[in-house]
Amino acid sequence: MGRLALRNLLRRPLRTALTLCGLAVAVAVLTCLTAFGQGYRRGLATELDRMGMQMMLVPLGCPYDAAARVLKGKTLDNSLPESALAAVAEDPAVAVAAPLLLLAVPRPAEGRTDLWVGLDQRALTLKPWWKMKSGVRWFTGEDSVILGAEAAEMEMRAVGDKFFSPETGRVLRVAGLLERSGTSDDSLFFVPLKTAQDMFHQPGRLTAIAIRLRDPARLQEAAQ
Repeated sequence: MGRLALRNLLRRPLRTALTLCGLAVAVAVLTCLTAFGQGYRRGLATELDRMGMQMMLVPLGCPYDAAARVLKGKTLDNSLPESALAAVAEDPAVAVAAPLLLLAVPRPAEGRTDLWVGLDQRALTLKPWWKMKSGVRWFTGEDSVILGAEAAEMEMRAVGDKFFSPETGRVLRVAGLLERSGTSDDSLFFVPLKTAQDMFHQPGRLTAIAIRLRDPARLQEAAQ
């Protein structure tokens, strides 16, 4: 049987060669597509990991506008109850749920508006790009502040300096200065969540909850 098949193949060498070439091309294309798909998935997973978060819970309204405003370091008109955090954290699809409180402090005399962010230690998981120029990566106490690169330059502050916020009447101490990241973090003033809620008279309120999923493929499930 094998000899008969071989004889038939050798009888039409051109057709046999074309058939073999076609099979080789098909195998090569399949191999390339498989490798591309695996590389794309790895790249996407890496990018999502760098982003830190895959979802954001915001108050009622346009979710796209709200999420864009928060990501750009802008405040929202509405807020969430802090009790929403527990409900999000209990979702089996959620790996990390980090509360955020964003508030704007106008400084008309200087022609600028300062943006303050209150957060807790869970936010560190969602900010893998955070690198310190000096100081510590987390707050040393309730009255400490971490400054973005541009915020530190505007305020001309170094680690250990006192920082007085006349708008809130609060005296803070600089715990750390962030390296420039090219993100909105560069211009922000970071304080512990409870400190921000106290400074700006927002007890038990949040602007948003940043969410990291256990598996990005479960995005649709978690959104429901």
